[in-house]
Parts: sequence; structure tokens; C-alpha cells
Amino acid sequence: MRIAVFATDLSRGGASIAMRRLICGLIARGHHVHIFCSQQETEDLPATIVRENLTDPITRGLIHHFNDTLQSKSINGNRSALSNTLFSASVWGHAVDQISGLSEFDIINIHWVAYFLSAETILKLATLNRPVVLTLHDMLQFTGGCHYSAGCRGFVENCRCCPQLAADTIELPRHQLARRRQFAQVQSIAAIAPSRWIAGQAIDSAVFRPGGVHQIDNALDVETYRPVDGKLMRTNLGIGQDVFAILLGSQNNAEQRKGFYNVIDTLSSLREIEAAQPLIASGKFVLLAFGDDSAWLDSTGFPTRQLGAINKDEELILVYAAANIFLLPSLEDNQPNVMLEAMACGTPVVSFAIGGMVDVIVDGVNGRLIEPFDCTAMASAILSLAQHPEDVLAMGQEARRTVEEKFSLDIQAARYEQLFQALIDAQPASPQPPLFGADVRETIQTHPDETQPPTGQSVNVPLEIDSVLLRGPIGLTVQQQIISEQKQLMAEQAQRISEQKQLMAEQAQRISEQKQLMAEQAQRISELEGECVRLREQMTAIESYSDAIQLRLCRTTSWRLVAPLRALFGLKLISPILTDDIAGRILRKMEENCSITTSIWWDLAAPVRMVRRPFNLLRRLLAKA
Repeated sequence: MRIAVFATDLSRGGASIAMRRLICGLIARGHHVHIFCSQQETEDLPATIVRENLTDPITRGLIHHFNDTLQSKSINGNRSALSNTLFSASVWGHAVDQISGLSEFDIINIHWVAYFLSAETILKLATLNRPVVLTLHDMLQFTGGCHYSAGCRGFVENCRCCPQLAADTIELPRHQLARRRQFAQVQSIAAIAPSRWIAGQAIDSAVFRPGGVHQIDNALDVETYRPVDGKLMRTNLGIGQDVFAILLGSQNNAEQRKGFYNVIDTLSSLREIEAAQPLIASGKFVLLAFGDDSAWLDSTGFPTRQLGAINKDEELILVYAAANIFLLPSLEDNQPNVMLEAMACGTPVVSFAIGGMVDVIVDGVNGRLIEPFDCTAMASAILSLAQHPEDVLAMGQEARRTVEEKFSLDIQAARYEQLFQALIDAQPASPQPPLFGADVRETIQTHPDETQPPTGQSVNVPLEIDSVLLRGPIGLTVQQQIISEQKQLMAEQAQRISEQKQLMAEQAQRISEQKQLMAEQAQRISELEGECVRLREQMTAIESYSDAIQLRLCRTTSWRLVAPLRALFGLKLISPILTDDIAGRILRKMEENCSITTSIWWDLAAPVRMVRRPFNLLRRLLAKA
């Protein structure tokens, strides 16, 4: 059969790993499987990247505000201390029903699609007259948005007053759950739960039609994950062969749901057990941890080996082999991959009896199940296994046998194949009309690029906002938020305009003051120019007076009488003045006049002046008479 698979990405997350393993099993059984995803980090499986084709600015703006108002503010910025597990707003999604050629597939299998598909886009897929099967890797598809409910059963009622949100003012979880409950009205929508626990939760939610939830276990490649000798790995990690190694890990060890804080209480309880104290004192316990954010283990006081993220199967197998047990302290879990991986490698798992663990682990046979959440009992179980290595070996062998017999890829793929075929056979021949409230074709969207082939490297489709949520209180809240933000923006712009006007007024005032100052400076310059003209006229008069004095001195009879003597001695008291500086010329001429009247030649002519002075006086008198 031809199977279309939808997933947000193909990363190393738990849901993605489980999906990839299923796909490998289906392909091995001869089925054609093609993945449609928004991100692709690997090319080992046939996949088409679904890209958003947003050309409509109105849609783009609405989606931005939906994200900002709902995901960023109402969820991410509004979480309570109860849980830090992912919580998603599913009010928009890619219009994947518009992918050309999608109707050529026999069945549609939807996996982890947060931030990729919404309830409305899933409902639209159901209109293609193909069975739509949701594989429930977590609780998102039957809750109001939480991926794990942290013990809350609000999804059985209406998800009001969500305890994972500090304030549930817009009741987003209630509206999202009500939207998902429309799945139950569509005969072609079904669900597969990896664990009986999550299957029961899904049935209780009333999101799926009666009989629409099926339980099929996760699986893994038992040829890849296998028992190997871990002695070399222990040596590389600096762990003695007689040391009891406790392994724990997940993708994110800081997630509260994973229960790693219970590890601290368990180890504290272990310290208090008298029989364990000699083993602890002699360093016979060591903690191994893989995954992100496990540095807190250093505070336990036990020797630790931080291995970080491990993305290669062969490396992870060696780590499982190096451990004596795998500690799984989860508070809520579906059917974790690490449990099956450890058991397939012959490493028994010690876990609380919750979730999908009770489907796989038989207490005392292939692992240990502890009463939730009794850390003292878990510490006693760890000590018992450390004291009885033969029990560890026997449980590890039985764990391997359990996985081989019940959790191989072929067994899982065969069960999917059987269910898929039954759903295909039950599918009505004519297209099924949408029975879920509003017409899902009425939505804000752009046109898809239908020229892109569905099996190429990428295909472009529009993003769609859930029409029912858009018209309901959630949409009204977002629109009010948009109006409020627009008003705020307009107020800020008005404030900026006012500030700009004030600044311009201040600048105009400064310009006026500058003009006034320039006018005053121009007036001062004019006055200075007039003063300079007067000074130059005065200096010109002084220079003329100096010239006149010099001329009279040089024309005196006494000065002319000593001229031959001056010539005889080659003395020249007056020389040409070659300068444009009037002040310099005046000073030079005054110096020359002084040099004349103070020279020896002027003194030699003094008798002549004395004799000539009475005659000059007599001549002036006669001239007057």
C-alpha cells in the first residue's frame, strides 16, 4: 500500500525516532512510504519538505499575532510550576490537503505534528476520502495543548482552568480541546497508541469515535540494538569491572516529567541503607548519564560520567552494554524508546510502574517495577540488584527475549499493516462530507503552488488559521489584541510625532538664536571694519606727516652742507622702504627721522643752523611786514 506520513521533522527526538523505525519496518514489508515534513535533517528516507507559501500580508500578520498572543504570551510566558513539558497552540497549520497528488496514497498516517498541522488541517485531510490515522506519541492530539497532562484529567471534561498555565484567562485549552473533539465526528479518523495507558487516556478524552483508538507497541531494530561486550567501554570510561553502573538519560534530562529529580531522592535513600554504605564508601556505584542538561547529577555525591547527547546507534549500544541497569524514573511516559533500547541490549530497566512501562516490564522477571513514586523502594531495588549480579544477568537475558518476541520492527509493521488495510477496506467509496461545524474551506489563506510535485524535494502550500477558532472567543481575543497593539502603536507614533515637533521647535528656536547671534556678529564686524578704515586713514595721515618731516629735514641748509661729507664716507641714512605694511613703513620712517636728528652729521651742521636761525627769523618778520 501507499502510505503518506506527516511529521514536523525528522530529528533525533523520541517521536521522530519511533516514527522512523516504524517507516523502516513498513518499507521492509514492501510498502511505499513517503514523508511530508516541515524540516528534514536526514536524507535516508523518502521525504518532501512542506514549505509555507505566505504571500498574503493579512494572513502573515494574523499568524504573527496568533503566535505572539497565544504561544508566546498565553503559553510560554504563562507557565505554572507544575510542568515544563511542551505546551502547544494549534490554531494554524500548513494546508497539506492542497498538496497535488496526495489523493494517490491509500492512507495517511500523522505522527508528531506540533507547529506543523492544526486540528483544522487534519480535519481537511479527512475530506480526501482516505483514512487518517494519528499515532499518539504524546497526549497533544486529545488535550487542550499540553503534551503531557502532569496528572491532570481536565481533558476528560473540558480543559478549563488549566493547571499548567499560571492564568487561563482566554481559555485556550478549552477551545483547542473542543476543536479536537470534532475528530470523533469523522469516521475516517482513527488513532494508534503505543501504550495501553495513553490509549486509555485518549479514549477517556472523547476526541476519537468509539472504537477509533487502537493500541500498537513501539518497536526497534533488534539486529542493531543487541547485547555486546561492554568491558572495553567501561575501561574507556574509567569504570572498574566490579563497579555497579547505573545508566539514565533522555533527550532533555531537565524536563520535570522525566523524573530525574527523583533520582536525587533515590540516591539519598540509598545512602541511608546500612548495607549500601560500605559499597558507596568503596566507590562501587557510578552514575552514567546521556542527553542534555544532566549536570545536576554532579550534586548527588556519587561518581558520575556525563556523556552528553549521543546520536549514533552504535555508540549508544556500547553505553547500554557498559551499564548494569537502566534507571527510568519518569513521572509520565508513553512507551519510551530508551526502555526498549536498554532491554534489547540486555540491560534490565528499573522504573516506576507508570505509563507504558507496565506493558513491557514484568517485575522481577525482565526488570523491576516500583510503586510510584516510592524512592526508598527504588533505592532498595537498586541495592538488591547490586548485591545479586546473577539476577541482573537473568533479567537482562529475559529483557532481550521480551523485545525479540514482542517489539521487533516486523511485528509492529505487520500490526500497522493489518490495521491500515482494515481501515482502507472500511472507507466509503464516495467522499465523506465534513461534519465538523464550520465549512473548513472558509479560511484566510493564499493559493498553493500547484506546480510543485508532491514527491519532489519540496512543495509550497499556504498557512491557514483555524476558521472556527478565528471566529470564536480566541479569534476575538487576538483581534482585540491586534487593535490594542495598533492603538498602542498609534499612541507611540503620536508620541514620537509630538517629540519630533518639540525637537523641531527647539531646533527652530536654536536657529533663531543663531540668526540673532550672526546678526550681532555681522554688526560687530561692520563696526570693526569702520574702525579699521578710520585707523588706516589716521595711519596714512601719520605716514604723510612723517614723509613731510623727513622731507623738511633733508632740505635744510645745514643737512645739505654736510652732504658731501656723507658721500665721502659712504653713509646713507635713508633707504627705500619696500613693504605694504603701513604700520611698518611709519615705524621705519620715524626711525629714519630720529637717525637723522641724532646723527653726527646733524650735530656738525648745528653752527650753520645757529647762524641761519636769526636770518630766517628776520626774513619771516620782513615777510609779515
